[in-house]
Amino acid sequence: MSRTHLVVVNDGHNLRSAMDYACETFPEDTITAIYVDTAAADVAPIHLEESGGSIEDWLRTHRSEADRAFEAARDAAADHDVGIETEVAFGHFPDAIRQYCANNSVDTVVVGTADRDAFSSYVVADDVTRIANTAPVPVVVV
Repeated sequence: MSRTHLVVVNDGHNLRSAMDYACETFPEDTITAIYVDTAAADVAPIHLEESGGSIEDWLRTHRSEADRAFEAARDAAADHDVGIETEVAFGHFPDAIRQYCANNSVDTVVVGTADRDAFSSYVVADDVTRIANTAPVPVVVV
């Protein structure tokens, strides 16, 4: 029976370490790369006429960030001859991971944390701690 492992691929989390771990440990299972768009976490009005942009520009920027993360995840998985699925979630980072796990069949969450400067390590550690404390499945921190 195939299991599903959710790998966090956001900037600030060591995507390569997390994908390598998942692909080496679970090569026969389903690996899903998840990108959490946190812009929705702090919803505020956007005055487009003052920003000089459009909704389409804003969406395109957010889409390109997710696409960049997924491309890196696919490259890492390809190095192990493993295919992956991709998902985008929206909202506060730990809440989005918890909600995704609760609404989908997920057996494990894999989050990378290595190779960061002190500030990034602090910020990422806070996210990882919240995910580990609230996810309804085991969390592997790489």
